[in-house]
Amino acid sequence: MKQCKRCEQWKLFGAFHMDRGEPRLVCRACVAEQNQKRLREDKEYRERRNQAKRRHAAEHREEQRARARAWYQRNRDKVLAKARLRTADERRPSRQRYYAKHRERIVAQACEVVHRRRQLKANGAGLTAADWRAILAKHNNCCAYCGSAGKLTRDHVVPLSRGGLHQPDNIVPACKSCNSGKNNRLPGEWWREAANDAQP
Repeated sequence: MKQCKRCEQWKLFGAFHMDRGEPRLVCRACVAEQNQKRLREDKEYRERRNQAKRRHAAEHREEQRARARAWYQRNRDKVLAKARLRTADERRPSRQRYYAKHRERIVAQACEVVHRRRQLKANGAGLTAADWRAILAKHNNCCAYCGSAGKLTRDHVVPLSRGGLHQPDNIVPACKSCNSGKNNRLPGEWWREAANDAQP
């Protein structure tokens, strides 16, 4: 046995890191506690350690994936058995509590989905994938309102709720921010409201 110089407890040699065949002066538990304290208090050390971890992960990504796959194959039955514990019966009480708490919002969202489907059907669901690609090309794959490039959504210039048609001449690409901001308004109404809000 050996006494740790930090906690002064007598411990087995296995509780110490080995250095050239000899146990170090401080036990593993004290070293871990010291490292955790330094991580909490020393911001530069924490950042250097995080960078080192990211570099190591990038350099050994395939090895880590191979180890993860091998671990899953060895423990596949345990993983699946644990997943089966959360059956539908076990999840039902939490779903019921969530529905009771958010009932009005859930019902409103469901009604909105049904209403939108009916509008699409009534106003002519006449937009094909080729039509959408042509619309994107016409606007250089940018938002028709702010000109930003990125993930684009389909926006009805005249909203379906106000009689607009689901056809190529009423659809423009819009970023998520502009599509949400415009909501069910005409472009002119949206811009006027935005200008009024921006005034001091």
